Amino acid sequence: MWFVYRKSPLGTVVKEYMKACLGIYSEQEAKKIVSMIAETNVSGKVKAVPLSEDFLKTLAQLDVDLLDLIKNSNCKRDVCYAVIITWTDE
Repeated sequence: MWFVYRKSPLGTVVKEYMKACLGIYSEQEAKKIVSMIAETNVSGKVKAVPLSEDFLKTLAQLDVDLLDLIKNSNCKRDVCYAVIITWTDE
């Protein structure tokens, strides 16, 4: 489970997510990481998702800093992938 702590006018807010981004990688690196994690005994589902406009909205919900990370990286949207782990059947 992934927890995000944010400050709000009413105090600290804790958001609980059943999904986390493990990183932004090239296609080859992402496939290698997914296969490596799949070989271990993880309780979640791991997949590599290409960066698209629709998926960027999903990433922003997980962590808004990921968008800056993508913007400042050498990745281009059509060749980079996000490695996502999910603990529910979303």
